[in-house]
Amino acid sequence: MLVSRSVCAAAASMRTSIAARSSLMRTAAAFTTGTSTSSPFAARSATTFDQIGKRTLFTRTPPTPLARTKQFIYLVFALAAGTFGIAYYADSRSAIHRWIVIPALKAFADPESAQKLAIKVLETGLAPRDMVDDDAVLETELFGRKLSNPIGLAAGFDKQAEAIDGLLDLGFGFIEIGSVTPEPQPGNPLPRYFRLIEDNACINRFGFNSQGHNVILNRLRDRIRRWLLHPSSVASLQDALVAHPDSARADARQLIATHPKSTSAFVDATDLPRSLRPAKMLGINLGKNKESPEESVQDYIKGVQRLGPYADMIIVNVSSPNTPGLRRLQRRDVLQDLLTKVVNARDGMEQSHLGFSNKKVSVPLLVKIAPDLSEEELQDVADAALKSGIDGLVISNTTISRPATLRSSENVRETGGLSGPPLKPLALKALTIVNQRLQGKLPIIGCGGIASGQDALDYAKAGASAIELYTSFGYQGVGLPRRIKDELVELLKAQGKTWKQVVGTGFDVSKTYSSTPNAGETATGFHPLSDAAFEKSVASVKLELQGLREKWAEERLESFLPTRESDASYYDLIEKAHSALGLEFAAPSPTAPSKDEKATAGEKQVAKAHELLHEAKQVPNIKLEIKEKTNKLFGDSRAAKVLQANENAANRDFSKTDKTRVV
Repeated sequence: MLVSRSVCAAAASMRTSIAARSSLMRTAAAFTTGTSTSSPFAARSATTFDQIGKRTLFTRTPPTPLARTKQFIYLVFALAAGTFGIAYYADSRSAIHRWIVIPALKAFADPESAQKLAIKVLETGLAPRDMVDDDAVLETELFGRKLSNPIGLAAGFDKQAEAIDGLLDLGFGFIEIGSVTPEPQPGNPLPRYFRLIEDNACINRFGFNSQGHNVILNRLRDRIRRWLLHPSSVASLQDALVAHPDSARADARQLIATHPKSTSAFVDATDLPRSLRPAKMLGINLGKNKESPEESVQDYIKGVQRLGPYADMIIVNVSSPNTPGLRRLQRRDVLQDLLTKVVNARDGMEQSHLGFSNKKVSVPLLVKIAPDLSEEELQDVADAALKSGIDGLVISNTTISRPATLRSSENVRETGGLSGPPLKPLALKALTIVNQRLQGKLPIIGCGGIASGQDALDYAKAGASAIELYTSFGYQGVGLPRRIKDELVELLKAQGKTWKQVVGTGFDVSKTYSSTPNAGETATGFHPLSDAAFEKSVASVKLELQGLREKWAEERLESFLPTRESDASYYDLIEKAHSALGLEFAAPSPTAPSKDEKATAGEKQVAKAHELLHEAKQVPNIKLEIKEKTNKLFGDSRAAKVLQANENAANRDFSKTDKTRVV
């Protein structure tokens, strides 16, 4: 019934509308032909117009107070969202990032999850941008390349090369990706990244978690290929091709398609750095796989050869505290040999120029070192750097120490490298010592505890040509690069100098670092809870020694027990054991040994027994291993008797654990 009425009403309304339209048309025709308005038709038309004028064609119910309130709320929300969006995207310095986004991440996400989320946002292009041009006082040069500013992002944030462009958009002068290892590896178990909130510091033990060379290489190639295929890039590349007489007829798109592995050569032809941004640089940090031999240099050579063509600089990381044995590569002779081989690999790289670029680009090589080295060791590192022919250093990595100035109680016991403001004194001291040794012959990138313009200026005065930050970026958000640049510009202009003019002018390290503990510090100058962290570090060292112990046990058992030359079966068994172990065996002379020879042999036997049992005291598991292997090899009562006698002697001689032996 209700539907029928509605249909009828609609039909009636339509008839009325048609009739009115017809009347209007007739009236218009009458006026056009000059027909008198006094005619019956004109009268009817006038009546129709009067009815239409009096009739309400459109009706609307006045809005209620509730509806008006809703409209006002919607309007305010739209304006607020628009303002928020503009402030978020167009101004990286906005308080939104520092006082809303960062506290939310701290409250609802652990450090590693928050970092992964930030990488995804930066990768998708949803992150803000630094829209302000860098001031001229910040301009500098690094390895012959111009930088718009000396503020960089250290390795560890974008480990997998996923957010290069998003990070450069934040205003960094250069960024490092990695550390990248040849083969994929997961790193250490979770959790492995911890905040020390009261100190604005962090402890990490990532352990070189990396997706490997191949994945990173493909990402770098794809990034360059996308850039090259942009119309503006194709035009620039086409100009470079036309300018070269041998390639005047070459087509840029065709070359890109037919030479997918030579994308870096196209970039070089346009005179842009491999960051693809004018006055900005891209660094690649190289690490070692955990399973690689300790002193092997092949992981670094592979990194230089595979990833070097896509980097503006390569950083060799020999200072991470989270990879067993890595820091021992900082010993002078070992480091010099390693760096020399890496430099030779870099110099021997074949570069494809595709016939249109005669310019040879040599990627700069740097080494990243730890702040925990002694003054003599730091000087040795500087000497090794000079003699090996590398192009610069990064000082420094994280520290395994726990300074007494730490205020945090939570997470301070965790094993790993400490970063943030507590690291700054150690890093500055190391930088100053190395810079004095180098005498300005190599550029240094300073890193460690930088969170303000004053921090950056301190590093410049100590000798840093550029600086990097990481931990403070996680605490203060995406606006930090611009804030540091603004503060730095203000400080430099107050002194009437530029960044390049203050580099190496001298920094008083004694004001920031002193070997003498202050009041309230422990006698060693370390945090009271650092002993616990040190013990955990010792545990990681023990794991590293496990493989060595397995090897040592078998080697030492060969000559552990006294021999009886008349025991032919004993020699047969020993020879078989040597053969199984792949070792050479020389049977003793049939001539009976003299009394002095027996005494000497006995002393050697006791010394070896003590050494072996010393290891058993440190790690109880090896004691059982020794007994099992001894019984397996010799199978007589003499083995058990000698073991027991020597163990009794060891209990007397090694009643106190020699901790220095473990470390």
